[in-house]
Amino acid sequence: MAFFALRRLFLIAAISCGLMSAASAKGSVYRIDMPIPDQLLGRVTDLFKKVRPGDWSDAVRNARMLRTIWSDQIILRTDAGCSAVGICMVLVGRVAERMIELEVLLDAGDSVYFSDVAYGDASPPLFFEGHNGAGIVAISRQPGWLITACQGCTAWRLALPRNEIMQPPPAQPVPKPLAQSFDMFRHELEGMRTPIQ
Repeated sequence: MAFFALRRLFLIAAISCGLMSAASAKGSVYRIDMPIPDQLLGRVTDLFKKVRPGDWSDAVRNARMLRTIWSDQIILRTDAGCSAVGICMVLVGRVAERMIELEVLLDAGDSVYFSDVAYGDASPPLFFEGHNGAGIVAISRQPGWLITACQGCTAWRLALPRNEIMQPPPAQPVPKPLAQSFDMFRHELEGMRTPIQ
């Protein structure tokens, strides 16, 4: 039974990668490029001390993040010690009260394609760019993640617009104070009123 469920998820990933064009797939591309906020810096540092004990301070200094559509999930990337041009360490985890619980560790590019297609108990797939144009598909399901590769499935990186996720809304202009009092404004409105005949 588990074999058929696993095979079905591989089929879903293959369909998502190979048969969906960028125009028909409903998803978004986001860059892992947000600075680490102060409230997460300690947890990010602790995580990099575990996975990069030799150069954790350099990894933290060069780390960027992306919050995903699931509020407690985070994607981290560091530009320190990359294995190839544009392909660096990427971590997917969950933000807990005192730590980031690491779930996936891989080498990937700086962009993530979020699919909007989910099947059964699995999350919608995340697509990362791997070495030499290969794609990496990550699907969260119980009891863990399913990771698979797909060749030639990273056209989304060029075909879809890049957006920023979790960006603060643009600052609204501060309204100018009224040049007149409310009573003066009301008096002007009274003067504009046309009598009904």
